[in-house]
Amino acid sequence: MTKYIRDNMEVYMCFVYWVKRFGHKDVMTEGYVGITDHPLKRLADHNYSQNLLLRRSLNKYKDIEFHILFEGTREECLQKEKEYRPTPSIGWNLMEGGVDATHWRQYSEEQKDIIKKKISATLKAKGANPYSEKTHSEESIMKANYTKKLAARKWYYNKDTLESKPFAIHDVFDKEVWLPGRICKKKEKQ
Repeated sequence: MTKYIRDNMEVYMCFVYWVKRFGHKDVMTEGYVGITDHPLKRLADHNYSQNLLLRRSLNKYKDIEFHILFEGTREECLQKEKEYRPTPSIGWNLMEGGVDATHWRQYSEEQKDIIKKKISATLKAKGANPYSEKTHSEESIMKANYTKKLAARKWYYNKDTLESKPFAIHDVFDKEVWLPGRICKKKEKQ
């Protein structure tokens, strides 16, 4: 991490970088723009990125280039990144620029839960949530909720009747009659 003096204060150097293919010419629409204080380490980290689009591009293309676009304080770099990526889904970026992801670590678990609920409510209101009424029928939402309830259960089958049903861990049932698992189709035909 590089330090420099600005206004009689030690300030850490930060960089705005552009990961692109050889043929990419427009930083505003192509490739990936990000910020870091360790450029080479950050490029290596992208091979394990949660950004699947970027990770797959890095693995697929052999003509990848890494360019430093700007250097300055973290705040200046965040502002510059926001200029390059003002909205989500530009180039290989999934998120808009100018958001300091490292700040997430400073929140308590309680604060993170509140933030997650706000994000979820916003996505639901916009119809972006996978189980929003705008994208799924009432029936499929009910089925998903039922499946979640069954998560704490295991399936058993009756060896005499070949009936299958789930039992909760705390349920009382005859374990000599009910065997673990579901009955397979082949057994039913026999």
